[in-house]
Amino acid sequence: MFQTLLARNMEDLFFLEREKKLAEARKKLELMQETKENLSAVSGITDDAVLQKLVDLDIRPDILTTLLMIPLIEIAWADGELHDNERALLLNSVYKPGMHTCQVDPEILQAWIINKPSPELFTAWELYIQALSGQLTRDERQTLKADVMADARGIAEAAGGFLGFGKISDAEQAMLDKLEAAFTVACED
Repeated sequence: MFQTLLARNMEDLFFLEREKKLAEARKKLELMQETKENLSAVSGITDDAVLQKLVDLDIRPDILTTLLMIPLIEIAWADGELHDNERALLLNSVYKPGMHTCQVDPEILQAWIINKPSPELFTAWELYIQALSGQLTRDERQTLKADVMADARGIAEAAGGFLGFGKISDAEQAMLDKLEAAFTVACED
């Protein structure tokens, strides 16, 4: 009798542990799907592979809403230092007409101003631009590219030259070229 009870309890424990692991796996899958749905709602991206890549890169919806700032942040940090003029332009760009200020997370932006973001964020931005470009007309893509590149060039020019304006460092030019390349890939039909 004791052995039967012991065997039954061990069997119950086995199935309880198995059910617990299955429930955790289901919850993780639901959270991932919820994150993909939230990312899609925030970005307009519907491509499941792109959404999965963003999830794999640990890009949360609150970060995705701030992704349009990535090119500007990357330019500002390109030479390894964020200058006062660059910082001021970054903060002013949040309030530029057309920028959804309510979507730019001020804490994330402040963290990126204090510390250069990880390279994964630029990769996430490239994915975002590629997916977004697939949903825009040719004219809309060109307008987006022109706006982002103009803002990025303004940030790049803010750190150097006469009285802090005009000269673009080699590192900043390399980043501008990288941005241009991302749009070139994204804007090809």
